[in-house]
Amino acid sequence: MVVDKEKVNALLLEFQKLLKSYRPNNSELQLITSKISKMTQRNLLKQQKRRYTGKTPRKTEQPASSNKKWHKIKVD
Repeated sequence: MVVDKEKVNALLLEFQKLLKSYRPNNSELQLITSKISKMTQRNLLKQQKRRYTGKTPRKTEQPASSNKKWHKIKVD
């Protein structure tokens, strides 16, 4: 399964905005927002590393020709 990091980051930032409007306990809010910001930064760094190293995400679907399995059949 391939996950688009940009969409995940956008979703996390939206969630962070919703939490600020909800106004839970101030210490809880700071803890949650700091974790979200760390996650988004980590995702951005991973995305930048992938761009510069030339790595591509693993393909989840393989061509139909590679799915074929050959079995040996014994003939008496």
